[in-house]
Amino acid sequence: MLTDEDWRGIYSIMRDMLTGPSVQRLRGMLGTAGFDLTRLPGEDRRSDIFAALDAQFAQMDEQEKARAVSALARRLIEDDDERLEVLRRALQGHGFDYFEGNFIPVGLVDDRDRAFLPDDALPDLSKALSRLAMGDYSGAVGAACGAVDSVTQRLYEERGLGTPPNSFQAKVNTLLGPLWENLQERFVEDGMGAGDAEELVGHLRGNCNASAHALQVMRRTLGDVHGDRPATVQTAYHAIKAAAGLCGMLVDGL
Repeated sequence: MLTDEDWRGIYSIMRDMLTGPSVQRLRGMLGTAGFDLTRLPGEDRRSDIFAALDAQFAQMDEQEKARAVSALARRLIEDDDERLEVLRRALQGHGFDYFEGNFIPVGLVDDRDRAFLPDDALPDLSKALSRLAMGDYSGAVGAACGAVDSVTQRLYEERGLGTPPNSFQAKVNTLLGPLWENLQERFVEDGMGAGDAEELVGHLRGNCNASAHALQVMRRTLGDVHGDRPATVQTAYHAIKAAAGLCGMLVDGL
């Protein structure tokens, strides 16, 4: 759940984006969002309109603020993917993201974990944790899988590997391939016996392969987009941890 302070922060971001539309369109957007247009000045000076807007927003209760900000977001980005990306980047810079009409705190991912995860995995992992907390376990599975999709898609593009396959296993195994030999050599250089290094890398490779396969099956059977049966809290939590683990290994591997 977002707090009143959260909504005030998101409103400030949305307010900055309201400088683009014409004054006439701006008034229409504000009316749709639940603002009282009779309390706005009749003149078209934006500074006066925004001052009156700020005063109204400050007087709203938490639910009214949530409805107003959500309605403004829908109007701002309707049929405009570029504006959606601008909004998401602005929000992510302040610890939030926007997905399917919902504002999500990116900070749900522990700050200690964030340092070891790729940036493009954080929105989906935060979304997955948020859905887990709300009891939407199938949605959590789908979002966790989305984190791996985002990272592998980018890495395929950066490495010129073409279009990624649909299979989680195939994508992850292709991207992690260069890591295993290097990792085994590193272990030996650090003083580990060659046999132990080979065994450990084999277990790590098998673990990543099993995690990728598990996510693949969970998305097909339990995810909110493709699945046809509800997930459990245990499978949702495991999906999040498996996705985070794979994303972390991909950072180290590349």
